[in-house]
Amino acid sequence: MLLFPACNCNLHARRCRFNLELFQLSGYKSGGVCLMCKHNTAGRNCNYCKEGYYRDKSRPITHRQACKGIS
Repeated sequence: MLLFPACNCNLHARRCRFNLELFQLSGYKSGGVCLMCKHNTAGRNCNYCKEGYYRDKSRPITHRQACKGIS
């Protein structure tokens, strides 16, 4: 039985899928892709702000308000 590392969605998603190609490209470290990132985040690990938002560096990426809207 193979065990794969859990997804790291920075507390912004509850679901993820496994991608074998990404797992192989990462040197067999991570193949998780987060699904439906919340709190205006995006990216494979919900670690970027989606378009129209900027990263508030005073908060950790795991914070619900890490991404603020551009005024």
